[in-house]
Amino acid sequence: MTNPPQGSDYWWSGEPGTVWQRNAKSIFNSLKQANIRSVVSIRNVDSSWRPSWALQLNPPRAKEDWSEWLEQVFATVYWLNVRNDYRVDDWEIHNEPDNRDRGWGGTRADYFELVKVAKDAIDFVYQTYLPSRTYRIHGPKTVGGSNWPASALQEIPNYFDTVNVHNYDADISGASHFGKCVKKEIK
Repeated sequence: MTNPPQGSDYWWSGEPGTVWQRNAKSIFNSLKQANIRSVVSIRNVDSSWRPSWALQLNPPRAKEDWSEWLEQVFATVYWLNVRNDYRVDDWEIHNEPDNRDRGWGGTRADYFELVKVAKDAIDFVYQTYLPSRTYRIHGPKTVGGSNWPASALQEIPNYFDTVNVHNYDADISGASHFGKCVKKEIK
């Protein structure tokens, strides 16, 4: 996150010389300075199913796999907020887990367990190092037509406190009751 390969967090994507030449540290520092509230998606693999070594952890199966996931979540939250105080307090676990193109390789039940372990790690960081700070975990997003968000709110409602809706229409001015962009914080 500080010194990525080839000087860019996007070294693995695009044509050489055309990718953004910065790192996570500069991104999050700029967002903090501009008072922009970031939402970070924590994943075990990205939407290109990388890194390849992590595919065996997607989804985690063995006790060691779950420990690896917990450590990854802890390290990410700790680095962003304790070590660097970037004020990242909004978290999502994967992005559109019902859409295999986004990188999640497990079932809905696997995802729910992934969320539970992630929340435990996030809770630990905030309770131990940031007791006066509040964080939000965003429920699963969907491209539409999926019942994953509703199912998550029914089966594991205490693991989420924010719901977002994605709308990929080219022109969202005529969108249904969701309007241009919907974000509902659950109270």
